Amino acid sequence: MNTPTLRPFFTRRSLFIFLTLLVLLSFAAVLSCQKAEVRKKQDKAMDIEGAHDYEMTMLRNPQTETIPDGTFEAERAQAREVLESQKLSGRALVNSYTFQGPDNLGGRTRSVAYDKRFNGTTNRVIIAGGVSGGVYKSIDDGATWTRKSPTGEHFSCTSIVQDTRPGLEDTWYYAVGEASGNSASLSSTGYSGNGVYKSIDNGETWARLPASN
Repeated sequence: MNTPTLRPFFTRRSLFIFLTLLVLLSFAAVLSCQKAEVRKKQDKAMDIEGAHDYEMTMLRNPQTETIPDGTFEAERAQAREVLESQKLSGRALVNSYTFQGPDNLGGRTRSVAYDKRFNGTTNRVIIAGGVSGGVYKSIDDGATWTRKSPTGEHFSCTSIVQDTRPGLEDTWYYAVGEASGNSASLSSTGYSGNGVYKSIDNGETWARLPASN
């Protein structure tokens, strides 16, 4: 009488294929979770309304759901108390500031660069960039400033760099455009840049590099 032969449920080849598929599925699941987490973080970073609601939740009275009167004044008073305490303990240095202008052009100072050859006497050149005001140059260690950006050109300067190689220090570059927003009250109000500007006379005149657009 012939005894029937039992064939194994998994052959070596089918087992290899099964394990390979299992590994690939696991990898795909992990990758999918990572992408979902990245998207979640990106969405959270752009969730302006959510950030506003979160801040309001932290500040408001849970019963009345309003921010109590005098909260801002109380914050300033607390900040002054902390400063006075630090001054008494010698942990805070008090600096005095005076306005240096200009007063007819707006914009945050986004970039500042000292001339590599700055020595405080014969060379006191500083070049600064305003995010909605252009490029300014000072030749007296910041006491006075003059706008040097080309008239009618892009007025958003977000980065400045000097060519520090010997003999080329009069060459400067600045880039324009800001994605994070230029308004104090609105979000997503960025400026698109139009390239890089170059100066070869130590920041006196500038011209845009067409190939950088």
